[in-house]
Amino acid sequence: MGPHVEPYLPARAGRGRPQAMVRTALYAGSFDPVTNGHLDVVRNAARLADRLVLAVGVHPGKAPLFSADERLAMLEETCAPLARAAKCELSCVTFDGLVVETARREGCRLRRWCARSRPHWCARSPAWAATYPPSYRRPC
Repeated sequence: MGPHVEPYLPARAGRGRPQAMVRTALYAGSFDPVTNGHLDVVRNAARLADRLVLAVGVHPGKAPLFSADERLAMLEETCAPLARAAKCELSCVTFDGLVVETARREGCRLRRWCARSRPHWCARSPAWAATYPPSYRRPC
């Protein structure tokens, strides 16, 4: 009989028992400035993940209130205590491409969606609202 392997975890050749996968979550946004709503999302996401990556979006066509470095510093100062309390590792990074590219680069398996409502997104992008299947479509 072969070596014992826990179900659903891939065996690693020559390493014995496989290690559990680290749950890494990504929360992307402008964070300009960091709000109580952001902190609430971070508090909840830190409970779900072993590692939480806060990704600050940088867009050359926009003029943010705070620089990317200032936003990173604000996030680290306000969110590090929340992550420590949840025993979650915290990383703060910037990105200027697609969120999915940042997620892949950081090894994320979970993405924390923002708390904005569907009507908010419908108002911002009617094309986005049209991507819903017909059974989910309703007036915004």
